[in-house]
Amino acid sequence: MAGTSTASVRQNKITCTVTYLGTKLDMGIFDTWEGANITADNTKHRRGGMGPQVAIGGPVTIEDLTISRDYDLARDNPNAHWLSGAVGRASVVATKQYLDSDAVAYGRPIIITGVLIGYNEPNADSDSGDVAMLEIVINPNGAVG
Repeated sequence: MAGTSTASVRQNKITCTVTYLGTKLDMGIFDTWEGANITADNTKHRRGGMGPQVAIGGPVTIEDLTISRDYDLARDNPNAHWLSGAVGRASVVATKQYLDSDAVAYGRPIIITGVLIGYNEPNADSDSGDVAMLEIVINPNGAVG
């Protein structure tokens, strides 16, 4: 049935913008989204008088996010030096929008803002037939939007 949401978890549109030294670069569409999981400290307390353990929780942490895509020379090579210089300084916005089986946006997107902490060029191996992949690594700010 068209428009159902059962396959929407597998299909998504991942986009990214990087802002550095007053220049905003729309990086386009990415293939993978790994990380940005949300966890909290596992804090427990046992009250006096042999009281039961109480779960308290703790500060929330958003793990680093890595997004990647195939490296296209015409698209990606012109920005390689700029992105390398932006590591540790640039602000990044990454968005993951789930898509239904008709490639129509479904629900609210997941938005991560943060600092660019990694720009990884593809590995080089003349004996490999693997796809060359570019990676952007983000240290998230605040809450997931």
